Amino acid sequence: MTEGTLLRFIVLRTVVATTLFVAALVIQSLVLFTLPLDFLFYITAFTYLLNIVWLGLRKVLPIKVNLYLQLFGDIVLESGIVYLGGSLEGSFSFLYLITVLAASIYLYRRGGLILASAASIAYGLMVDLQYYGVIPSFPRFGGPEFVSLGRIYYNLVANVIGFYLVAVLASFISERLRSTREVLSSTQARYSDLKALNEAIVSSVSSAVLTGDLHGRVLFQNAWARELFGPVSSLTAFFGSIELSFEALKEEIMATGRVHQRELALSGRTFLARVSGLYDREARVMGVLLVLDDISQHKALEEELQHKEKMAAIGGLSAAIAHEIRNPLAAISGSVQMLQTAALGGQERKLTGIIAQESFRLNRIIDNFILFARPKPLTKVTYSLTQQLRDFHLLLSNSPERAGHRMELDLPPEEIVLTADRDMLQQVFWNLVRNSFRAMGTTPGSVTIAARAGDGRARVAFTDTGPGVVAGQEEIIFEPFSGNFQGGLGVGLALCKRVLSEHGGTIRVSSSPGHTVFEVELPLCTES
Repeated sequence: MTEGTLLRFIVLRTVVATTLFVAALVIQSLVLFTLPLDFLFYITAFTYLLNIVWLGLRKVLPIKVNLYLQLFGDIVLESGIVYLGGSLEGSFSFLYLITVLAASIYLYRRGGLILASAASIAYGLMVDLQYYGVIPSFPRFGGPEFVSLGRIYYNLVANVIGFYLVAVLASFISERLRSTREVLSSTQARYSDLKALNEAIVSSVSSAVLTGDLHGRVLFQNAWARELFGPVSSLTAFFGSIELSFEALKEEIMATGRVHQRELALSGRTFLARVSGLYDREARVMGVLLVLDDISQHKALEEELQHKEKMAAIGGLSAAIAHEIRNPLAAISGSVQMLQTAALGGQERKLTGIIAQESFRLNRIIDNFILFARPKPLTKVTYSLTQQLRDFHLLLSNSPERAGHRMELDLPPEEIVLTADRDMLQQVFWNLVRNSFRAMGTTPGSVTIAARAGDGRARVAFTDTGPGVVAGQEEIIFEPFSGNFQGGLGVGLALCKRVLSEHGGTIRVSSSPGHTVFEVELPLCTES
C-alpha cells in the first residue's frame, strides 16, 4: 500500500460526494415542489473539508492507519446521511456498501469484515435508537409510526447481510487480484532478469551481433557491434556497406533455412560473417540474425602455420642439398688448395684463387642452409638484456663492418632480464644490424638500438637511416630466399623470425624513406 492509495481513495470519496450533490440538484430542478435536500449540501461540504484534513494527515500518520481513519469517518458521514434520509426506511443505506467495498479492495478480507461490522453496528444502532424513541426520526421524512416492524427487520437484516456479502465477495476478488498481481510481478521480474541476463551474455560475447525484422529494421545490436560500426538502424543499408544483399539473403533463408557464411575484410580486420534466420516458437522466420566474428588472429595463426610448414619443407630440401653438395665441394676446395702450392703461372694462380674464394662462399651458403634447416636446440639462461646490448654496441663500434656509420644506444636505467638463448639472440641482433649497414651502403648513416620493457615484454628497436623497405614487402622480407641484397642468400631475416618465434617473441618492421625500424619483442623473465 502506497501514498497513491490514499490519494485515490480521497478522489473516490470526492467523486461520490459530488455525484450525490449533483443528483440532488438535478432532482430539485425536475420537481415542481421543494424537496428537503439541504442536508445533502451540508454533508457534501463537510466531506470536502474532511478530504482536506486527510490530505494534511497523510504525511503524519502511517498509510494504513490513515486509511482506517478515513473509512471509519466515511461510516460516520454515511450514518448521518442515512439518519437524515430516513434510517427506518433504509433510503440511503446503500452508501455503506461503498465504504465496505473500498475497505475490501484496499484492506482485503480483514479490513472488509471490520468495516462491514462497523457499518452493521452503526446502521442497527440508529434503527434501534429511532425505533425505541431514544433519538427522534427526521421530521421531514416521517416518524417511526409510518414504518411497520416487519419492514424495519427486513431492511436491517437485508442490509447487514448485504454488507457482509459485499465484504466477502469483494475481498475474495481483491485477494485473487493481489495474488495474481504478485505472480505477474514475480514473473515480470524473472522475465526482466532473464532478459537482462540474455542481453548481458550477448553483449559480452566477442562477436558483433545484430538482429532485424524482415523489413530490415534493426531490433537489437550488442555493445561490440556498436563499438565497431556505431548505431545501426537499417540492416538493408548495413548489409550494403559490407557487400551483402539483405533481400537476397532473406529470400534464401526463407526458402532454404541455410546459414550463409562469408569472410569479410573490415577496418583492417578479417571477419567471418554468418547470416541466419531469426525464428519464433512456431519455427517461422521472423527476422534475420547477423553474427560477425573477428578471425584476424586465427588467420594470423594459419599464416604462421603455413610459414612453419614452408620452413619444414625448406629445411628438408636444405639438408638434402647440403649432403649432395658439401662432399664434392670439399673435394674441389682441397684440389684447388693443392694446385695453389704447385708452381703455377700468374694467370693460373689467379684462376685458382677465384675458385678457392667461390668455394669458400658456397661453403658458407651451405652452412647457412644447415643452420636454417637444422637449428640447434635452444640453451636458455637468465641474463641481463641491457648488458648484452652494451657489449654488442661496444663490439659494433670497433667492427670494420660499421664502415663510418654512427652507432647510438638508448637503454633504460633499470636492467631488463630475459630467459633466452643468449648466443641465438646475439645472432639475431648481428643479422639485423648487418642488414642496416648493407642498406645504408657507403652513404654515412646511423643505427640506433633502443630497448624498453613493459607489460611483461621486452622490446628492442633497431632504427637505421637507409632507403627503407620497398612498399608492400614488409611481410615478404621475412620469407626464406626473399633477400634483396646482392650476394645474399635471403635467409637472414627468416632465421631471425624463426629464432624469435621459438622464444615466444615477434619481429615487425615499419619503414619509410630514410627511416626503417625493426622491432624485436620478447617475453621478460618471470622467475623471482
